[in-house]
Amino acid sequence: MSDDPTGTGAHRSTARGPSRRTFLIGGGVAVVVGAGGGVGTELVRSEPRKKSEPPPPPPVLLAALAEERSLIASLDASLASRAALAQIRADHLAHADALTASLALAVGPAASPSPSPATQTPTPLPAPARSTAELLAAERAASSRAAVRAGQSSGRDATLLASIAACEATHAELLA
Repeated sequence: MSDDPTGTGAHRSTARGPSRRTFLIGGGVAVVVGAGGGVGTELVRSEPRKKSEPPPPPPVLLAALAEERSLIASLDASLASRAALAQIRADHLAHADALTASLALAVGPAASPSPSPATQTPTPLPAPARSTAELLAAERAASSRAAVRAGQSSGRDATLLASIAACEATHAELLA
């Protein structure tokens, strides 16, 4: 026969432990009480907790970093000056093209393609590299000469030479 006094066929255990729900609620309460106790202890502490400061950076590394940053700044300045020089060169090419076009207008299309040696503009020899100070002086001098030429000219030529003088003065400011 069976141990089931109810006769339903279900087996009942006589020794029951806590249910899963009771276990989970009890564990949650224990965690909350433990955390609250830690927070409460920290709040009632009489002396404030000292924050640990990071150690100072090594002076050798600071010096090396400062030197690298200085080199980067120097290189950036050189690259910027190189870009400015490229723009100044492009401006001078544009000046030469404008002057060539103005000469063609002045002489007319019937002029011979190869001018006589007396009227031919000499082709400049390759110039040695110049320092920034030398380029600055050359731009200032060129601006002054173009301004004088503009004053000696009239009409379209005066306008062109005045424009070139102003542009070369701007180049001097870029190089200064």
